Amino acid sequence: MTDKFESILEFTRLKKVCGFCKTPLRAHLTNFVGLVGTGIPIINSPLVGNRFEFKIEHTTPSFKINADVFIDADKNVVLFDNFTNGELPAIDEYVVRQTFEDYRPHIELYCPSKSCGLNYHISSYWFKLVKVHKVMGAWSIQPFGLYLEGVRIRNYVVHNYANDKNTHIYSRNNEDAQPLEVPLVDFSTMSKEKLITRIQTIVTFS
Repeated sequence: MTDKFESILEFTRLKKVCGFCKTPLRAHLTNFVGLVGTGIPIINSPLVGNRFEFKIEHTTPSFKINADVFIDADKNVVLFDNFTNGELPAIDEYVVRQTFEDYRPHIELYCPSKSCGLNYHISSYWFKLVKVHKVMGAWSIQPFGLYLEGVRIRNYVVHNYANDKNTHIYSRNNEDAQPLEVPLVDFSTMSKEKLITRIQTIVTFS
């Protein structure tokens, strides 16, 4: 497996189907910072063709941002549009870029099958941007790595992080609780039923 992905499209080829139900995985752009009090991601944009399109609306005591965002998943270029009133466009551009990065945006491949029920997903590291010189609003996404592979089993979320030899099991009923850490549970070696049994056994006797 490659350490770094040069483009979002390259990452989408990492895995085509869910290992548990063979449903084709879908790709969307999302983020690790949710709406206050809900945990719902601020960004949830499906990949359509080679492109993501969405809006950023962000208000703080100091400033307000409204921007249209377009991302070319093949060229790895982010374009911010309609983000300035024209008075300080260079400053406005850097503010919207910083706001976007602060959301910790990333690409996620996920299984949409409700019958599978495991919510299998693969997430990249969040994006860092570098300026495309002389093009207002245009930024390039730097090469990024794999962050985690995960499933949801009843009231638990199970994550295997890249380059980590442990599996982390989080309680959905108590998000402030420390996760259980156990030796790596390799999803690729187990059927759905075996994985469910394994995780239930771990949480019961831990």
